[in-house]
Amino acid sequence: MLIFNSSFSSEIRRKLFGRVLLSSKIQRTRIGLNFTRSYLLLVKSGLSTEESFEFLARSEKNKLISDRYLEAKELIESEEDFNMAFKLLDFMPESLSQILAVSTKTGHVEKSLEKVLRVLKRDLDSYIEKFISRIEPVMIFVVTLIVGLVLFSVVSPVFNMIGSMG
Repeated sequence: MLIFNSSFSSEIRRKLFGRVLLSSKIQRTRIGLNFTRSYLLLVKSGLSTEESFEFLARSEKNKLISDRYLEAKELIESEEDFNMAFKLLDFMPESLSQILAVSTKTGHVEKSLEKVLRVLKRDLDSYIEKFISRIEPVMIFVVTLIVGLVLFSVVSPVFNMIGSMG
C-alpha cells in the first residue's frame, strides 16, 4: 500500500497513463488540434514562440504534455533546432511538425498553422468516422444480446407456468 502512495509511484503512473493516452490516434490528433488552435491564437495575439509555449505549458492540465511544451520552449530559446523542438510534440505528425518548424524560421507561422489546423480537423473527422464504423457492429451485437436476455427472462417464466399447469 505504501508503494501506491509514494510520489515515485505516482510519477510512474502519470508517465504510464500519459503514454497510453498519447497512443490513440484520435487522442493524439485531438491534442494536436488543440495545440495548433491555441498556438495560432497566441501567435495572432502577438506572443513570441517562446512566450506561446510558456503559456501553453502553464495552461495544460496534462503534466506530460505540459513538460513537453517546456522542453520544446527550452530548445527554441537555446536556438538549437526548431525541428527538434517540434518533434518533442509527438502528438503532431512529423510532416506537420516540420512544416511548423520551417514556418517559424521563415515567419509564415499564421498561414502554416491555419493549414495544419485544417489538416488535423480533417484527420480527426476521418479517425472518428473509422472508429464509429468499427464500433457500430459491436454495439448492434450488444444491444441484440440485451434484448434477447430481456425477452428470455420475460418468456421463460410464462413457459414454466404453462408447463406446470399441464
